[in-house]
Amino acid sequence: MPRLRARTLLLTAVALAAAPTLIWAAARKWARPAPALVSVPAPSASVPAGPSAFARPLPHAAIEPELHVPLMLNRSESELVSPELEAIIAEVNGIWQQAGICFEVRDIRLGYWPTYELVLWFRAGDMPFVNGHFDNNGFIWSEDAPRLRRAPHRATIPAARTAAHELGHALGLSHVPRIGVLVDSLMNTGYDGIHLEPDEILTARRGAAAFALPQPMRPCRPPML
Repeated sequence: MPRLRARTLLLTAVALAAAPTLIWAAARKWARPAPALVSVPAPSASVPAGPSAFARPLPHAAIEPELHVPLMLNRSESELVSPELEAIIAEVNGIWQQAGICFEVRDIRLGYWPTYELVLWFRAGDMPFVNGHFDNNGFIWSEDAPRLRRAPHRATIPAARTAAHELGHALGLSHVPRIGVLVDSLMNTGYDGIHLEPDEILTARRGAAAFALPQPMRPCRPPML
């Protein structure tokens, strides 16, 4: 009995000695601010979850006038066939519909384009470290099959999202920061989101106006390659 009582007294003394440290650690834990989370909007009736489609407009009011930007398509390094490219360009225009911008595409296989300032190339195989690239001289590249992380509201075709993203750079947009932004953003790198913020739309329309054709009578329509 004396030995058991001594052991109990020893354990009680150890617990009392450790109590201030445990209380201090718990206080630090509860006082520490919660980590910032990436904000992702909940699906709503106006923004259906899942892939986009050219026939389903994004939830923005119509922006006028619609700016028609000439775009030369060079597929000399691509393995994509015409129906695949038509679907890609149709979705690119579906994405940019939210900004009132339509790309009027002409198709070439060899490299001469006397009247076009923006040229879009699709390439088979991997591009080192990136899915696409804009070189600040009007040349835009996209892989035939980019590898992108999925966003809640995303493009249907990865190559369409990469091309639309790089065209955003051509129209004056920069990458958005990766931390604390929507992964749905078209200008977020590495994801397949398609959303543009109002200030990005204004910037892109100013950039598109520098390339735009005289106001056409016809609306934006899918290309025929």
